[in-house]
Amino acid sequence: MKLKTLKKQITVLFFLLLLPAWAIGQTITVRGTVTDDQGETLLGVSVKEIGTTNGVSTNNDGKYELRVNGNASLLFSYVGYKNKTVQVNNQSVLNVVLEQDVLGLDEIVVVGYGTQRKEAVTGSVASIRGEAMREIPSPNISQALQGRVAGVEMSQTSS
Repeated sequence: MKLKTLKKQITVLFFLLLLPAWAIGQTITVRGTVTDDQGETLLGVSVKEIGTTNGVSTNNDGKYELRVNGNASLLFSYVGYKNKTVQVNNQSVLNVVLEQDVLGLDEIVVVGYGTQRKEAVTGSVASIRGEAMREIPSPNISQALQGRVAGVEMSQTSS
């Protein structure tokens, strides 16, 4: 009688030990490259598994690697480009091409604490063109902005 009970307990324990291995088998590693419509790789594209907090950004070569569920959907987003959703379908390589979204750039304002729609901004907004920033020889962005944008005061706390 005790032997029969012990066999049942060992069998149940065996199946419980196999359960995590089965759950791990559901995830796959997806890798690929993100480019624009002209074939240039994109640095810093956000790649996120929809419905989770699981995500990464592309490296200097536009490459990413992410462990996801085999039936997951990935959301690719990048400023100035249209968001793209791609179904994984148990594929291990997903190369994605993003399309430029020139019209959408005028509709958002980047502020010090995030991004907002243009009509939702409640304070004053100042801007400086990229060409003007390139003309200023400075080691960092804060020094380049000093004296160029009204109301911006910079102070250096360490050397």
